[in-house]
Amino acid sequence: MPCFRLDWLHQSVSSLLNQTEKDIEIVIVQDNPGWEIKKEDLSDERIKLIKNPQNMGIANSYNIAIANSTGEIICPLDDDDMAIPERALITYDALQRRSVIDVFYGSQFIMNEDGVIKHYAPAKKFDWEILRHHNPIPHCGCGYRRRVGESVQYKPKYVRGNDWVFFMDCHLAGYKFGYTKTPLLYHRIHSKSHTHQASTLKKEEQYKVRSVIAEDYDIPLEIKQEVQYIS
Repeated sequence: MPCFRLDWLHQSVSSLLNQTEKDIEIVIVQDNPGWEIKKEDLSDERIKLIKNPQNMGIANSYNIAIANSTGEIICPLDDDDMAIPERALITYDALQRRSVIDVFYGSQFIMNEDGVIKHYAPAKKFDWEILRHHNPIPHCGCGYRRRVGESVQYKPKYVRGNDWVFFMDCHLAGYKFGYTKTPLLYHRIHSKSHTHQASTLKKEEQYKVRSVIAEDYDIPLEIKQEVQYIS
């Protein structure tokens, strides 16, 4: 869990501590050296805190979290989202039961900054042509095998869309995707979130974001109307 904000950190950490699967580790990467996380949010022995010496960005922080973890399954979470209580167990069971699957993801509930659920966003079967246009996979509602995170890694070059690039890299590396309609995440949209900021970008600005990614990936530059944001 990369952490830059304190606003909803307690709720995010609590959602992990309250997982039905108790045999987990929680790696928090503090990416803002200007503040301190409350001691009560770090009291559980399953929590490991890593402090970046300076702001290194979300992609680097995710790579640092993976490098400092020991588990065979990685479940990313941002500091403003919350995991469904059964997320770890469902993800673990799916990857253990289906050895051909390397990346597993589920549906999500979209909530506002007050935690009020606004709607349900169902997960859909992996489709490379859809992924080439935009990222429909909830990054913080996914889980993947350790070898995936270690071999693919997150790319700091892409300030926006690094999770989109991560999933494209997973596919291009030959890793297989599986999904469930069961919600695994409460995804919070607020004025400071990447989702909200990206959704408010003008078309010309979205084009610039896509152009940066298109330098290295075969993606269409046209922006379809149904694509509301680049995560």
